[in-house]
Amino acid sequence: MTLETPRPSLSPSPAPANDLFRPYYKSHRHISHEDALHSPDVFSSYKSYSSPHYTIQQEQFDAESVGLKNRFETFAQTQVDFAPPKHYYTVEELPGLLIYPNLMPPAVQSRLVTETIEQYLPPKEHLNNLDLFYDIPRPFNLFNNENPHAKILHREGGKPTSRDKIKNKQLRWVTLGGQYNWTTKAYPSFIPGTEGFPYFPKNLYELLSRPLFSINPEAAIINFYSPGDILSPHQDVAELSQDDLVSVSIGLDAIFYVGLNRYDDSENSLAPPLCLMLRSGDVIVMGGKSRHAYHGIGKVFSNTSPDLNSPYQDWLDTKRVNINVRQMLQ
Repeated sequence: MTLETPRPSLSPSPAPANDLFRPYYKSHRHISHEDALHSPDVFSSYKSYSSPHYTIQQEQFDAESVGLKNRFETFAQTQVDFAPPKHYYTVEELPGLLIYPNLMPPAVQSRLVTETIEQYLPPKEHLNNLDLFYDIPRPFNLFNNENPHAKILHREGGKPTSRDKIKNKQLRWVTLGGQYNWTTKAYPSFIPGTEGFPYFPKNLYELLSRPLFSINPEAAIINFYSPGDILSPHQDVAELSQDDLVSVSIGLDAIFYVGLNRYDDSENSLAPPLCLMLRSGDVIVMGGKSRHAYHGIGKVFSNTSPDLNSPYQDWLDTKRVNINVRQMLQ
């Protein structure tokens, strides 16, 4: 299992012996999906959970007050037949962390995947992890099957790649709206509509904006995971806004870690990270004191993606698509 690079890691990356996350990455490295579902360390809304470190509370969710059905049908461009969730979860020790199990219905998830592949990925303004190294043809059609093995040249004469290789493993992320710079660890612009800050996709904005979530979406990082991939603990701290982070999971199940502290430098032992099983359709919100919490992905499980009736279902059966949205400006 290897760390995907480059990834959006906005905090120091060393992992000394006092790293509170490290034991969980190690213990979950080879855990089976079945064992993870029944592990007392991993919270899932599908089972009871008891922890000496975290108190998880069930809260009432009012779907009508945020116009959930209309919002979903507008985005999906079809009728959405689903039972609105009645509950979400908060964590007493992680103020501002909200867990919405199965919030996004299959039709919305399927549409999100289609929009990602057909609308969000193609434009040259939306940079991906390969742009720095390869002459990616634009607009980029990930599923152009006319010549999937055609060479895509390396910018510095290195080994070429192809659409098939990109589709199967090499595509790691694409950025929407504000284009985070991995070298400077900053956004190149905070002026919407300028180079480095293209306008955010309107349909995604309308899906995830207020009043459903306390955010005006201006930037997003869409991560693409395969089984075996991880994401090391990091913070998201480059935005001027301190409003919530919103994270949507689609496809394969994964273990997600979140904690206010990464390193134990105190005389009194600090709490380890909270471990969550994230499934397709789940949404995580990080706000309040949890806005800058450390978080990461420790395990992605194969053969766990639901059938979303997606035109890209075969590909989605091998992927976890994680849409992370944030507000940049105050």
